[in-house]
Amino acid sequence: MQKDDKKQMKKNKPIFKYNNPLGISTDVVFVVRTYSNNGNLCVMLEDAETGEFFTDVTKNFEALSEGQAHIKNVDENEGMVQFLIDNDMGFLMGNWIEHYPLFFFHPVKLAEADSGGFAV
Repeated sequence: MQKDDKKQMKKNKPIFKYNNPLGISTDVVFVVRTYSNNGNLCVMLEDAETGEFFTDVTKNFEALSEGQAHIKNVDENEGMVQFLIDNDMGFLMGNWIEHYPLFFFHPVKLAEADSGGFAV
């Protein structure tokens, strides 16, 4: 895939504004895939302008049901759960691993956020 093709794909994705714990705002797009070892949901953010990797949203600790993922909500990702909730991406579930809460992603929202990487 050519560099211009990647830029065009990113232009078709909705852009979200992410504010990190230091108050720095970045326009980001979702990248949705699966982890190769167990098929769990893998969600990342990329810089909407440059296409560079921005941060991992999910962490792969254990096999989970479809649509579920542990969210990295610590360090540079502090506030990630609130970002996801504010953007109506899903809801928080009851099972926690310290700093990595279990989250359920709405499949339609994921497909809207990254139609090239996720299908309902």
